[in-house]
Order: sequence, then structure tokens, then C-alpha cells
Amino acid sequence: MNNQMGKYFYDVIIIGGGPAGVFCSIQLKQKRSELKICIVEKGKMLDKLRRSGGGRCNCTNLYAVVDNAKKYYPRGAEFLKHLFKGYDYKNFLNYLKENGIKTKIEESGKVFLYSNDANELVKHFINRINEDCIDIIDGECISILPTGFDEREILLVNTKKTKNEKYQKDEPNYKKFKIQVKTKENELVDLFSTDLVIATGGASNISNLLSYFEIELVKQVPSLFPFQIKEIAKFNLAGITVEKVIGYLEFNPEKKVNEAILFTKDGVSGPLILQLSAWNAYELFENNYSGILHVDFIPEVDEQTLYLNLTRDFHNTGKIIGNLNFLYPIPERLWGYLLKRSNINPAIKATGIDKSSIKDLVKLLKNCTFEISNKANHSEEFVHAGGVSLKELKYTCEFKKYPSLYAIGEALNIDGITGGFNLQASWTTAYSCACAIDKKYEDS
Repeated sequence: MNNQMGKYFYDVIIIGGGPAGVFCSIQLKQKRSELKICIVEKGKMLDKLRRSGGGRCNCTNLYAVVDNAKKYYPRGAEFLKHLFKGYDYKNFLNYLKENGIKTKIEESGKVFLYSNDANELVKHFINRINEDCIDIIDGECISILPTGFDEREILLVNTKKTKNEKYQKDEPNYKKFKIQVKTKENELVDLFSTDLVIATGGASNISNLLSYFEIELVKQVPSLFPFQIKEIAKFNLAGITVEKVIGYLEFNPEKKVNEAILFTKDGVSGPLILQLSAWNAYELFENNYSGILHVDFIPEVDEQTLYLNLTRDFHNTGKIIGNLNFLYPIPERLWGYLLKRSNINPAIKATGIDKSSIKDLVKLLKNCTFEISNKANHSEEFVHAGGVSLKELKYTCEFKKYPSLYAIGEALNIDGITGGFNLQASWTTAYSCACAIDKKYEDS
């Protein structure tokens, strides 16, 4: 760090100490060790990485490649297709292997740390930061200005209060930046850099940070969250999982998802619901997180075939209807709930069920509807849709209008479904940014 009269000068400053920001700094140092780099982070370094995958660190996915981008990324797929050509899951796995970090592959191509402990990767990154002499400033970024702008204190009209006002002191230089940081000790620190990387998470107020730049931002809304369903909360369904059901939301019937559903104490969650929340993030936001969820519990057969099968099975057994959930992959408590919704007495024998009741049950099994009342709290809810519009960026993650200004990771309007795709987007955009900055030094 070069300190001149309380001003600190760096080659590269990165705003945000999450996965993308940290990985970008490490890649930069690996490519060009002489660079003076600083990370500004107001919270706990790599906190989201610690919590990823339930603390096990679902660090990437085998399907995070060029050909699959549209299938797994609701937003940013086309942009990532270009970047995956240079850095996809295979490259990140090679990085982990080279650094002695073992991984394992689980269902749906999910890659976890072999240790099942996200802290292993966190400790590795922190050690690399220390070894590479990357500065960390614990504080909040207050403002980002192109050099040539400054601040002055003004007296507000009709009051005795003052405020700081940005004003143009000299011709603005959009290739060099002044960053003001408020430290945890409430001190204001001025940082200057040639290259600036925005790597803030989804909850950050990017519009305030970039208010002196003409940049299009897409409104940020939550993604990857469970649904609250009041009707389910009345019944004892918590903990029930049904594998491989098909679900969709009524306002977007074209987007169907085939995954497992998990019933909770106040609604539904699991891969099915988290994926539907991602694909419908903006529609759910616009509808105040209300809507109709449709679930097909037995997607392998059509409605007519299921009706014929149930009619045959019911009439060939002398057992009571409440004990026949074993005929299909429906847990006992859920079977009882579906019988109740069909107005079928679970204590009567199956042979006594009339055709009309069987048809009602079939309709529920094939198209069970639930009224969503809100989004539920999610302990790992840290993915957002929205951010910097990708139209603003080159495929190097550099702004088209502002050379030397970059955005990566969750700062971008890129988000994937659950399963390691969001972390891979962070690794990929971070690497692309590091390569671009390195090339500028190489060409100069």
C-alpha cells in the first residue's frame, strides 16, 4: 500500500470480499505478483461461502458448461456461454486439485468438498490472501468517484445542518478512481486505484455506489427461496419429501421443473421449489409473492392411465383406503392429506370407493394446487436476481463506457438455480476479469 498524506494508492481495488472478489484478487496475484491489490469488505470475509451447501460448500456443478448455460441460469446464460469457453467447472476443479483440496460428486452433478466443510476452502483463500500480501480494509464503501470529482461541505437551505456534496473539481478521469471508505472505527479513508472491480453481493446498494456513472441496473429481487402455504401449515406434513414430481406456477405454465419437493412446517421447499422461485423471481415479486403452485405427484403416467390403475388396484384389495399409499410413491401422511382433500374417508375399504371419488383423487395426484401466500425464510437465502445489466459489459466484465471499471459475481444480473451454479458464475466472472486486467498490463 502506497500512503501519501492519508491517501492510499493501489493498482487494483476490489469492492466486496465474497467468493468472486477474493478469487479475482488471487488470480490477479498469480498472473502478476507485483500488483498492489486491496479488498474492501464491510462484513465477514467469505461469509456466504462458509454457508454454501449447508456449510458443506457446493462449490460448482458438472453441468456448468457452455452447452448447458440456458438450462441452469435463468438470467445471464448468453453472457456466461462466452465466459465458460475460457473458464468452466473443469478449470475450477483443476485449481482445487492443484492446491490439494479434494472434492466429490453427488446427485445432479453437484460438486462438494470431500471434507464436507466449507471452512476448508475459506481457510485456503484467506491463506492465499495473506501469502500474496493482498490488503484487506474492514469498512463500508461510501462513494466511488472518477478522479476529478471531489467533495465539499455545504449549508442546507432553511436549516443549520451541513452535508457533503460531490462536485466536479477537474475534468473527470474515468480511468482512475477515488474510493471513500468508512472503517469500523468510523474513520474516513481515501483510496485511489487504476482499476476498480465491483464484486458486491446481492444485498448491496449498487446504485448508490455507481451513482456518478451512467450505468443501467436491473432491479434486484430475491431468488432461491421456499414458499409459505397456509393450508399446509394446518396439517402435519413437515419433513415429507416426494422425489421427482413435476411442478409449475400458474402464471408461467411453460416452465415446468422435475425435482423433489419437501414439505415444511409452513409450506414447501426442496429443489423443485427453489428452482421455481429462481425461474419466476420477477413474476413472484410483482405478485407480492402470491400465486398458485401446481404439482403432479405421479408424472410417469397420464391421468387416464392412473385412473384405470387405481380403479383396478382398489377393487382388487380388501384393505382400507388409508393404508394403500404403498401402491404409489406417496408418503403415508401426504396420502392421508390427499384423501381428506378428495373427501374420501380413509377408514373405508378400497372396494367401496366409487368412480367419482377415484376421479377426484386422480385429479389431485396429477394436478394438486396450493395457494402461495408469501415467500418463506431461508437460512441460505443470499442469491438475488438483478444487478448490473450485462448490456453494459464486454465479455471481459469491463464496462464498455468506462475502461478500467469492472463488475463480477453477484454484482451482475446473473443467477443460477440451486446446485453450485451461482458459485461457478462467481469463479468464472472473477477469472475473466483477472485475465482482462492482466492483459492490459501485458499490452502497456
